This record gives sequence, structure tokens and C-alpha cells, in this order.
Amino acid sequence: EGLAQLLFQTLRTGGSTTRGFREIEEELDFLGATLTTEVHEEFSAITLKILKKDYSRGLEILFSLLKFPAFESSQFLLAKKQFIQEVIRQETESPLDNALREFRRSVYGGSLWGSHPTARSIRRIDREDLEIYKKKMNPGRLVIAVSGDLEPLALFRDLKIQLADWSGADWSGADWTGAKGEGDDWPPVIDSPSSRGFLEKKGLTQSTILVGHLGEARSNPDKYA
Repeated sequence: EGLAQLLFQTLRTGGSTTRGFREIEEELDFLGATLTTEVHEEFSAITLKILKKDYSRGLEILFSLLKFPAFESSQFLLAKKQFIQEVIRQETESPLDNALREFRRSVYGGSLWGSHPTARSIRRIDREDLEIYKKKMNPGRLVIAVSGDLEPLALFRDLKIQLADWSGADWSGADWTGAKGEGDDWPPVIDSPSSRGFLEKKGLTQSTILVGHLGEARSNPDKYA
């Protein structure tokens, strides 16, 4: 738990084998561009925002990270430290985050949807665990969305150039569930009997109460009827 978040943060800050992380940061700053990552249960994303006149340079930076990530050790250790600090802060300072975490565990049990990074699980992740990205990531898994005043044909040409030297990979049996190869198969979501959970935190000035249940499975054709 926490591998995907730590991987994509280090993907963003750890430089590439063709551009050091300091060089990338300096160029993004010079261009006034931003490059951010986000991780969700079912997808992860990296987003580039840049001026139209500089978009070609922005694409070069973006794809150098996607194709040739270096995951520089110092940046990995920094991201790991910050991630642990943020998780601990949420656990100690945010009643809502605590309530949401426990609520998800109660509703979804041991499935992916009920998982949550902890300081303990993050500490177990090593720099070598990030290498799973290079083994499993390939352009066939990408969804690219672009908005702005750009010429489609020119954009397609530039994307084709960037993707040309990115070799494919075998995604069969891909396991992104945790470091050390843990959790090859997450337990399915089971509609368990009603339960109650209480998380006591001394010294808080407010309480958080959440009530809910599993919804209809997305595979049900009548879900959105």
C-alpha cells in the first residue's frame, strides 16, 4: 500500500536517464510550466500545463520522464520521507481523513478499495520496487488527452515522434498492489453484514459520523438505468 503514490511522485521528481532532475526543474521553471502527478484506485495521471509556444519542449520533458525514468535515489528517499510525514499528519490532525479511512475499510474490507497507505507500509518500499514501472509500462496503456489552441495534425506528428522509441511491454500478470510483490490478488469486495466502527481520538473538538453501504456493481447493466 502506497507503492503507486510513491512511484509516480518519484517519476515526477526523480529525473530521467536523459535529463537530470535539476535540469528538468530548472527548465520547467524557465518555461513557467507545471508538471504534476495524481494516483487513484483505477488510474494514475501525469499532467503538463505549458504555454502554446513551448509545448514541443514540454512534450520532450514529459516523455523523457515517461520513457526513461531514473527514479534518482535521493529524490526517492525525499519523496518517501515526505509521504510518511503526510500520512502521519493525516492520522494525527485530520478527523475526516481518519473517519474516511476507517469507513472504507468497514465497507470494502480487505479489497483494493479498502486499502490505505500507512507509515509502516511506506517504510517497506525500496527504490528497487519502482523498477516495476519499467517492466510493465508501455504506450499501449496510455490515454492521452489534450486541450488548447493546437493543430491536431501537428500534435499527432509530435506525439508519434515521442512514442516511436518507446518499446512495448507485456502487461499480463501486472501487479501494482504493493512492494515486495505482495498481494498478487486482492480479495473481492463482499457485501458484509452491517458493522459499526469507532476510532477514539483524544483532544478533538469535533466528531465525524459516516453512514453508508455498497452500491450496485458497475458490471450490472441496469446500474445507470
